[in-house]
Amino acid sequence: AIDNGGQLELINSTVTGNTVVAGAAVVNQGTLSMIGNTVADNSGAGLSGPGAYSLSATIVAGHPGGNCEHTVTSLGSNLEDQDSCGLQPAMDDLFAVDPLLLDLRSTGGKTPTRRLAPESPALDSGPTVGCLDTDQRGFVRPADGNDDGGAVCDRGAVEMQPGERPMFSDGFESGNTGQWTVTRG
Repeated sequence: AIDNGGQLELINSTVTGNTVVAGAAVVNQGTLSMIGNTVADNSGAGLSGPGAYSLSATIVAGHPGGNCEHTVTSLGSNLEDQDSCGLQPAMDDLFAVDPLLLDLRSTGGKTPTRRLAPESPALDSGPTVGCLDTDQRGFVRPADGNDDGGAVCDRGAVEMQPGERPMFSDGFESGNTGQWTVTRG
């Protein structure tokens, strides 16, 4: 998906579902700065190559070949479902934690994204300082995505907005709701 040999800054991007013949979804032989991204469920590894990686508020998860083939430099608030990136609890990183990502779909903006499930540990747990102004879709950050009255940035490429949390993690409510009825017992 990405092969960097120079300097690259990847911001608010989703890299998911890619099939790699050998290597990883993101191969870096240069300098790669990743801010507010979701790199998930690609075949092979997630991040590979001898280059320098710095991650901030990024989710890396679901890679059968490991999330990271080398230790990355954490700038804080990252999340991975394994323990292969060398993330640091002191940097407010979470590791060996499932991010609970929903399937890739159009959720506003120009490109499909992977929203967070309502119970995701990435929801409203991102950086309190240095949060990006918008998410991949162009929606405002920070937002009160868990509807608790406080706006805190999410980890990853998508910032859940107030009232946007799906009722069901499987996307059930995305059908034709005009045909729904309410029955009270």
